[in-house]
Amino acid sequence: MHPLLPVVGSGRLSRRVPRDAGRASYAAGVAAGTVAGGTDVDALTVAGRRGRAAATLLVGALLLGGTLFGQDDDFPFGPFRMYSTRDDPDGQVRSTRVEAVDSSGRVLVVPDRATGLRRAEVEGQVDRFVADPSLLAEVSRAHDRLHPDEPSYEVVRVVVSLTQLRDSRPVGEPVDEVLVSWSRG
Repeated sequence: MHPLLPVVGSGRLSRRVPRDAGRASYAAGVAAGTVAGGTDVDALTVAGRRGRAAATLLVGALLLGGTLFGQDDDFPFGPFRMYSTRDDPDGQVRSTRVEAVDSSGRVLVVPDRATGLRRAEVEGQVDRFVADPSLLAEVSRAHDRLHPDEPSYEVVRVVVSLTQLRDSRPVGEPVDEVLVSWSRG
């Protein structure tokens, strides 16, 4: 095979380097495109190296821009704010949960497996739930579909628990606030 002919499937960005490239040492053989056992490998052409360099610069620019100006929605090019920030050492910590009252009258915290709706998804949709409480009916319907043998949810509410901090330590008992509620019927 001619050393400048393209390898099948690789296009014009690589070329075949023969194992008998005339180098004696192992390091020289690797640089010339051979590996252990004398197998031919592909070497990038100038166009291939430029393409990889351009792609690397583009991804690097996106990561830098996302880090400086991005939000969680820009993942994977934006930072996860929950990992890159911290709470005010004398502020409040907010913890959101979904509660339900089932047809037997029990009040329970709705686990992820009960509806398929994760806590992070609830936190991301709080504004929508507050604007349209009827959306919480879907939580009840999802529970009914996934667990038909369990009592239905008659009331579904989104509750935020506020914990006051002083010197980064909790002070007093958490205070619960119902942000939005939906009732069947």
